[in-house]
Amino acid sequence: MPINKLSITNFKAFGPVPQSVPFKPITLVFGPNSAGKSSLLHSLLWLREGLLRGDIDVQEPLRAEGINLGGFDQIVHRHAPSVMPVIGWTISASAIEPGVGGWNQMSDFSIDLGFQHVNGKAGPALLSIGNQAGEFLRANRKEDETWQITVLDWDHPAVAAIISAVGGFSGDLPESIKQVFPADLFELIMPGLIPERIKPRGGANQLLFVDTLPSAFRGLFDAFRESLSSTLQSFVYVPPLRTLPERGFDPLRAGTVWQRLAKDHEIRRHLNDWLGDKKRFKSPCRLEVIQYLREDIVRQEMPSVIRDCVIHWLGKTSETGDVEEVVHAARERWRVADNRADYAKQCPQFWERLVSNELDYFSNNHLGQGIDDWESLSEEEQRAHAEQQAEDCFGGDPHYGGDDTEPFLKFLEQDPEMQEFVSSYLDESLAAADILHPASDSGLKSRAAMLLRDLTTETLTSFQDVGVGISQVIPVVANAISLRNSFIAIEQPEIHIHPALQAELGDVFIESALGANKNTFLLETHSEHLILRILKRIRETTEGEMAEWPEALRKACPNGIRPEDVAVLYVQPGEDGSTVEQLRVNELGEFIDEWPGGFFDERVKEVCFFVNSGGYFDGEFQVI
Repeated sequence: MPINKLSITNFKAFGPVPQSVPFKPITLVFGPNSAGKSSLLHSLLWLREGLLRGDIDVQEPLRAEGINLGGFDQIVHRHAPSVMPVIGWTISASAIEPGVGGWNQMSDFSIDLGFQHVNGKAGPALLSIGNQAGEFLRANRKEDETWQITVLDWDHPAVAAIISAVGGFSGDLPESIKQVFPADLFELIMPGLIPERIKPRGGANQLLFVDTLPSAFRGLFDAFRESLSSTLQSFVYVPPLRTLPERGFDPLRAGTVWQRLAKDHEIRRHLNDWLGDKKRFKSPCRLEVIQYLREDIVRQEMPSVIRDCVIHWLGKTSETGDVEEVVHAARERWRVADNRADYAKQCPQFWERLVSNELDYFSNNHLGQGIDDWESLSEEEQRAHAEQQAEDCFGGDPHYGGDDTEPFLKFLEQDPEMQEFVSSYLDESLAAADILHPASDSGLKSRAAMLLRDLTTETLTSFQDVGVGISQVIPVVANAISLRNSFIAIEQPEIHIHPALQAELGDVFIESALGANKNTFLLETHSEHLILRILKRIRETTEGEMAEWPEALRKACPNGIRPEDVAVLYVQPGEDGSTVEQLRVNELGEFIDEWPGGFFDERVKEVCFFVNSGGYFDGEFQVI
């Protein structure tokens, strides 16, 4: 079960007052430039890197293009050495395994991790755990790298429930136990960024709950770990400026989303349905991928690839369609080849077997072969005679020598027709289907070119020859349609695309989040058109007006979209750091809370309404 809320303190633009970020299927983050919107996305990226690497001093994240986090000192609020960034997350209590005390039946639980330099290295230094009733566990990392529990609230409902469940005390916990320093009773074991367990010390042995309380904490820690891991392992970050593909763009050597588009025909078909919609685009297009192999690679490495492919085909010809015909035709060319013996000589063990057989034959039957004194011949003369006989027989009789697979493969390695066949069929989609079997020891890899076909003129063009917007929107839509159960963070999904298409992205996100893909979106955006489309769909759901929705959206989301599926956040800078405000939405797709002053007001200021008097009215209007 993924995390449902993030808490940020002293991280980049955010100051000492904790800011809460709820995660809904679609969470939109608005606000002025440089307010800290991107910091929300970067906090998850930074946390993921810490888990993957075991090091939070992150410069360039793995699997994230177009961003450099700058290292630990750069994420500290105002770069103050004494400031401790704190990242926390909240999980549903139902994520906890059932146990004594019923923690899985309580309110949501939260964990906060504080980070700073300890012994010259940046790492976790503070741990705090609590729920709606407040904090009940706190620990600090000491200079010797061990963790010391400094707070264990015996009166907190979560802790009291454990003690009560095991019959520890009939009434309140005795003051004698409350006054014992928590570190004297329990030790925190925290090998990485997430606690693993608490271990009883000798002073806790006389307590009835000495085994039960650590067990409850371990179940809670496991839930924290699994929830964070499920979120961050599926975390996909799309930067605000996507790379513009160059001429001759090879998607197989580009980012992950381009590789998926190149390899998966079904994903490409789905995207092309969207790009080719004439109602959506005045210039509809289609993404096309051309598979090819570089000539120098073919010349250098094709032989070993052909060898492995054909060995595989020979065992599967009944399942490989036209491959069977190609291999059969190659076998016929092999039978009548003029230089068959040359290929046999390229297989030392095979050739030595033929020559040895001839030597044995002549030793036993030389009189019948017109050789009067075989024994008088030198070893070199005998071998030369046997080699000549093997060459004549192998070259003239396709059945001579028995199993000739090895020289046959040598023939195929150099056969132009087979080279052409493999170069045209060596396609990763076929390899995935187990029809082809590229050699594992070969450096040969598929190459591809990705182009756009203008469906109006049927012209193939490079990304360089069309507007930048198409290259910016493709990664956004491709991630939305190809990923499942993923957490997708996108900065400025609307960049370089016109207002009508920005609105269309609203439908893309709704279908991806609430349809079969079940993705979660965190969208940093300035697009009024995007939020208006989502609000419109909420209103249409409430009023039962979904009949006019695009067919794909209606089928994917038969129950529509509700206010609880969306979170709209506004990030605003302040003297003490940026703040995050959640703007509530009602069932009619209207904002319950007013937009902070100045945001989206530009449209009102720039629009004048002509009135009958001949003057102009600079007025306000309600977004519907």
